[in-house]
Amino acid sequence: MPPPLTKRKKTGELYVRTASVDAAIDRAAGLDLDAVIREARVDDRGAPGFMEPECLLHLVRSTRLDNSDDRFAQLFEILLDRVARSLKGSIRPSSLYDPEELRQEVADRFVDLLVEDRNQPGDGLDYFEVRFASALAALRIDVLRASGRLAAKEDHVEDMHDQEGQPLPALAKQLRQFSQAEGAEQEKEHFRNELLRAIDRLPDHERVAVTLVLKGHPIEGDDAETIAKLCGVSDRAIRYRLQKAYEKLRRELGEGR
Repeated sequence: MPPPLTKRKKTGELYVRTASVDAAIDRAAGLDLDAVIREARVDDRGAPGFMEPECLLHLVRSTRLDNSDDRFAQLFEILLDRVARSLKGSIRPSSLYDPEELRQEVADRFVDLLVEDRNQPGDGLDYFEVRFASALAALRIDVLRASGRLAAKEDHVEDMHDQEGQPLPALAKQLRQFSQAEGAEQEKEHFRNELLRAIDRLPDHERVAVTLVLKGHPIEGDDAETIAKLCGVSDRAIRYRLQKAYEKLRRELGEGR
């Protein structure tokens, strides 16, 4: 029998897996890795041996107990593929948001939960072991709401704010100011190199958008070479993309810069 979950409902009751999920986990525990991988890769829910996502997630989480990186990597990849396919079906094209951006953000948020759980076990993923589809839907809704708030903000990067209402650093403006500030040329060069390395570590779609900002391209408008047009996405998607990139760069470069 798998260990009980620790997350509690508002009523104080513990979340409990369904009997079928517990049974699937017990059955999988008796299989070797090759057999588990074969069953985890079955796509058809109605096919014999199909592994419920709640069970697959539990197996991914349990790899921290045997410290098996290889087992984790294989199961993790299969689970993320399932999440990606689910999001492709649930996040449809819309004039209100860019579907690819939102799918990636939901997937990123899910990965963050997995990494956090592996590094420091908690109850952040417990509800996913009870009702995976509902938990993923709730995560999707959170991201949709966040994207709506971001899209409603000012269009200019210099005027954008983070979730706490603090101004986000506009990198183009910041870089100019830093270059003109007093100080040793060695320090300025060090900052520029730090910035470029941080930009290189961004996901491709965010790195391209930030690079175009630094090159002076407008985010949107009638110009033929706006960032949105060059990237082939909507203005809203570019604002959202830059918001995520700026948050990451600010964390890397430090709040005090």
